Amino acid sequence: MSLLRISRLSLTVETKPILKDFNLTINKGQVQALVGPNGSGKSSLAALLMGQPAYQLTYGQLFFNGKNLLNLKPAERSKAGLFVAWQNPIRVSGLNVEEFLIKLFRMHSSASQRSWPIIKVRQQIIKQARRFKAVDLLARDLNDGLSGGEQKRLEALQMAVIKPKLAILDEIDSGLDMASLGAVSRLIRELNKQGTAFLIISHHWRLLKEVKAQSINVLLKGSVVASGGLELINTLNRRGFKDWLKE
Repeated sequence: MSLLRISRLSLTVETKPILKDFNLTINKGQVQALVGPNGSGKSSLAALLMGQPAYQLTYGQLFFNGKNLLNLKPAERSKAGLFVAWQNPIRVSGLNVEEFLIKLFRMHSSASQRSWPIIKVRQQIIKQARRFKAVDLLARDLNDGLSGGEQKRLEALQMAVIKPKLAILDEIDSGLDMASLGAVSRLIRELNKQGTAFLIISHHWRLLKEVKAQSINVLLKGSVVASGGLELINTLNRRGFKDWLKE
């Protein structure tokens, strides 16, 4: 059964066409990837799906878990199980990371977990934070003064706390050291076994190979021009996007 269904999507931002006749279906528990050169529309797609107001659909349909995404506000999309790990996460001075994660846990947890005492919730958050060597970041403000790698580790930590139905990871592997990349790979595989589907946006192939992405989608000039399995990475390694750019 499809979890995310995008049909004939067209997106324009400030009169500039970004996506044109874009189609994509992600089934429950599936791991897909979206690759393409800078400016091809990958991050714009993530922003549109999460409901950023600057990104307005001009044509097409967006359905997530049977619901029309266009009828849902960003917070409602999050509660429905949609999560985006941003390429450039926002910085919020004055918003403590641990307090933020506690609120996320309460928002996305089951009814029985929402009744947990605060000390038990904190224990769960600290347990997940240890996976990404992020315990010291819990006392910081959200992404304020953090390095790129620290920001990406916090994005992964949010995903571990939320356990979404669909996670869109926008270059989460950028800026991570090998140990952190390994921790993110293990989290993806773990959540995927529990039923989480993934759309991984990346310029690097290591993560896609480690999590065994089932489908690689090449995005050029706003449309998917090719799809295939991991074997498509070999073509991209040899030729890049030259073959499709000629068309």
